[in-house]
Amino acid sequence: MDTQELIEELRSTSSPDRDLQQKIAAGGDEVIAQLEPLLADSSIIVREAAADVLELIGTDAAYNTLVDFALRHLEDPSHQTKLPGPGWQRLRRIGVPVLAAMTRRYDSSLPFDTRLAMIFIAQQIGDPAGRPLVDRALNEVDGRLVEAAAEALGVVDGPGAFERLVQLLQSNEVGAIRGLKLLGDQAAVRPLFEALASPDQTISHWGASAGMPASRRDLILDAIDSLAGESFNGDANRIREWLEKHSR
Repeated sequence: MDTQELIEELRSTSSPDRDLQQKIAAGGDEVIAQLEPLLADSSIIVREAAADVLELIGTDAAYNTLVDFALRHLEDPSHQTKLPGPGWQRLRRIGVPVLAAMTRRYDSSLPFDTRLAMIFIAQQIGDPAGRPLVDRALNEVDGRLVEAAAEALGVVDGPGAFERLVQLLQSNEVGAIRGLKLLGDQAAVRPLFEALASPDQTISHWGASAGMPASRRDLILDAIDSLAGESFNGDANRIREWLEKHSR
């Protein structure tokens, strides 16, 4: 049975057949073009089966096609919930191997929601391999994307992450506060404390979820408490005393 016959068999499948998928994947990059029509099939079973083959191929070209496919299916297909759709779940599950392809695909031509989702997925994967994508997002014009990327940087980490977050904090970037808290370096207490001198502001809607601090000042104090492992209750004198004891 040739490759095209195998693909036609995949198109008619009612349930995933791993042996069949592996046989098709053995064709490598040469079968990607033949799989693309299946990625647009009306059946989610066929679409996901074809995406599985791309994942089995595992080359740069296969991941490029897989990312394009996944980005079209980030939302719940029923559109009744805000839960991650199959594309989001797949990218998050694959993890580190897909980050390079996500970085190649990330650019300002994509819709805002797609770029925001890519930042969130990189954060959820939480590996320095996602740093190039986060760095691109930090250069966005839209401040909401920069805020999300600054927060993600605290999880993705990588060389110079602390210094970059402090720089963003000094530029009054709210996401850097969350990023520094997530990074977990106690050295951030001092720049965070110094940032309290800047004017307060309301934080963005995705940060103001249940249980989250509602202002920049509250966000900073929460981060300081978390990093220091103490509850200062906003007492500046107690924070200064802590800094004196823990100065480097």
